[in-house]
Amino acid sequence: MMNQVRIKGELNKVFVIPMALLVILIVADVAVWSVSPRAGWIMTGAILLYAVLLLFFYARKKASVITDMITFATQYGQVQKQLITDFSIPYAVTDAGGELLWFNKAFSELTGKDHRHYQRPIAGLFPSLTKDRMPEPGGEADIETTYGDKAYRVLIRSVRVEELMDGSDVLEYTGQEEQGMYSLFFYDVTELRQYMQMYRDESM
Repeated sequence: MMNQVRIKGELNKVFVIPMALLVILIVADVAVWSVSPRAGWIMTGAILLYAVLLLFFYARKKASVITDMITFATQYGQVQKQLITDFSIPYAVTDAGGELLWFNKAFSELTGKDHRHYQRPIAGLFPSLTKDRMPEPGGEADIETTYGDKAYRVLIRSVRVEELMDGSDVLEYTGQEEQGMYSLFFYDVTELRQYMQMYRDESM
């Protein structure tokens, strides 16, 4: 998904300037070779090292920056963010692969996890919430699961990435395929299940 999201605006200069610097260094290296081949070899080696590090940064870190920015946008949706944080119902947001991006206080109290440090697949906490059970982009799903001795009804809604980026001055979605993240609401149905079981037992 992240290779279909492009950084734009002023922040894009953070990634463009290092590439421009590489071009300048290559031009300077040509001039150094004309003066001293030995110095040229040294500078060529330094440029190659810089290029390798730059490629590593682009391959590994650019996706991380985009992920962090999407996470930031998810967490700090102004009024909505505060409302959801204090919401009494456990609520979580995952990426398209099911990895937790953020969750509120109620979810933290339920699982004992801290959203600042726990960013792993939600299936690690709720084995029934696997990627193949998540809805298609734009769709919804209703799944029952358990955690400890509690039973939960989980309402999952897919949120399109392009919807999140509408009006953004920093990020732009460039993919052709629809990609999504997921919002999950956890409703405690433990007592309801117990009453239903009691009713069935009495009816037998």
